[in-house]
Amino acid sequence: MRPRATLLLLFVAAATFAFVYLYEIRGADERKEAEAAAKLLFPGVEAGDVETIWLTTSDGKPVEAVREAGSWRLREPLAALGDPVALDGMANALAEIASETVVAEPQPPEVYGLGEAARVVKFRAKGVDHALRFGKAAPVGSSTYASTAEAGAIYTIPTYRATTFQKGLDELRERRVLRFDRNAIDRAQIDWPGGGVTIEKRDALWRMVKPIDGPADEETVEKVLADASYLRAEQFVDGSVDATTLALEPPELTLTLTGHPGAEGGAAPTFGVEMGRPLPNDLRRRAVRSAEGAVVEVPSERLADFPRTVVAYRFKELARFPVPEAQRVELAFHPGEGVAPVVVALDRSDAGWTTADATLAPGKGTRLVAELSRLRAADIVSDTATPEELRAQGLSPPAVAIRVLGVKPAATDAPLLADVSFGTSGAKGIAARSAKSEALYRIAPELAEHLPTSLEAWRERFLAKESPPSAELPPAPTEGQGTSEDVFPPTTEPQGREEPAR
Repeated sequence: MRPRATLLLLFVAAATFAFVYLYEIRGADERKEAEAAAKLLFPGVEAGDVETIWLTTSDGKPVEAVREAGSWRLREPLAALGDPVALDGMANALAEIASETVVAEPQPPEVYGLGEAARVVKFRAKGVDHALRFGKAAPVGSSTYASTAEAGAIYTIPTYRATTFQKGLDELRERRVLRFDRNAIDRAQIDWPGGGVTIEKRDALWRMVKPIDGPADEETVEKVLADASYLRAEQFVDGSVDATTLALEPPELTLTLTGHPGAEGGAAPTFGVEMGRPLPNDLRRRAVRSAEGAVVEVPSERLADFPRTVVAYRFKELARFPVPEAQRVELAFHPGEGVAPVVVALDRSDAGWTTADATLAPGKGTRLVAELSRLRAADIVSDTATPEELRAQGLSPPAVAIRVLGVKPAATDAPLLADVSFGTSGAKGIAARSAKSEALYRIAPELAEHLPTSLEAWRERFLAKESPPSAELPPAPTEGQGTSEDVFPPTTEPQGREEPAR
């Protein structure tokens, strides 16, 4: 074939491809977008443009909702915060509502329910007022008749768009008692009858500053902030109601939150709430009053989400490490006075956690390491335990001392991930200590199921029943033999977060 003919064919092919792409593919998408835009009842209106919405609620209340600084507020029939989900949904619907069909040769509006009996939603966008009327359900499909003030046409629209505006007054009100960004809070003050705490964020960590100075329990503080942000009204209390009826004087809990300082030295935002006692006429609920003066009712049990003891907010972490980093667990049991300790080791392998002389009960090794990886106390018995207190709590020597070691790098010792000891165990909990603190703690009693607090407990609950004991009780050590202090050699490896002096 001649070169000139070949070039001509290539040109024709390229032109054909360009036509198919530009018209059939890209052009088809553009035509679809143009067709969809042509069906919009309010072309050019974006959801963010909607400034004000006027409507009558399903319970017959005329409402005016205004967007101010990115938030919705109700001005009529009362002044209150608006629900952003419901009102943003309405704004989106107004911007996106489109006709399915246009009624050809329409009859009078009353035939379609678009006369005086029509539901009317008015709104303002970019300073321009619009109106949308909803009529009867269309006889075919899930459609509803509608019309606008901009055109005399009668449309059918999807019914689900129409039901977006069928809300009761309470559905348009903000049910969140407090609206704040948890990550922007720098200070929290929690007060209750007879006590309270003040906690501040310093260097990205929470620290208690009153009534004592020391590290705070990060999980507890974050949970309090989360519970406060999720506090929702079950019922609104409007009008003048005396404090006795609301059981708000004095409140059972007062929460005051302070955020980051404003720009250019402006005042830091504050958020506050008071929670009263159970209502005299309904003990299942209690009144909550925000700093703005709004009063709502919430379930009584929500008060349990907010601890009311100082110790609940204090740092009580004995050990924390990533579970995958744990490679070996060493347990030293002290069966009694004058008896040498019994040392047991668990090692991680492809088969899971195993011991050299016994078979672990299924899952026990995994659960033990998991509990140790996030071990937190329920109470602090003493900030600086005396020798007498340690003996009284079975910690001198401890009933069991446990060390968790990580993967051993080449030519160095394995890193020490955790070093904890347990003493007496009873209904109040398990006495415990951490090598990184002088404090004497008490662990929740239910953890005794997953932590071997004695040699007997180890053999009874952690070893498979068919296995022999991992070790017989050895004879008492003779003079010159090692004592409990020699069970684990001293280490200088870092053990995680140091607890600052209290």
